Amino acid sequence: MADEDSWLIDFPTLGHLVCAWIERHCRQPDGPLRGRPVVLSDWQYWLAANRWRIREDAPYVPPEEVTVDNPMVLNQAFEYRMTLTVGPQKWGKGPCTAFFTAAEG
Repeated sequence: MADEDSWLIDFPTLGHLVCAWIERHCRQPDGPLRGRPVVLSDWQYWLAANRWRIREDAPYVPPEEVTVDNPMVLNQAFEYRMTLTVGPQKWGKGPCTAFFTAAEG
């Protein structure tokens, strides 16, 4: 069993914004809660926080300072470029994946 510190989000992330966007714009796709706003569970929130984790050493370049020699930092600002979630059989194409895809959309 994982200890409490492994769920601690003490790093820079855009996961908070992504989760807020998902819960505001996405709806439950099926089941008895169909059509109601999505409420992400703790593990989905933790997954989003790590998926959009920002490197501590990523530089911020203000838009007015962007030039050919001083480009914007885009995907290089993130700690990870891909996410792999391992779960039981028949779990791969679920709503969580669709929500994350819509948020990046």
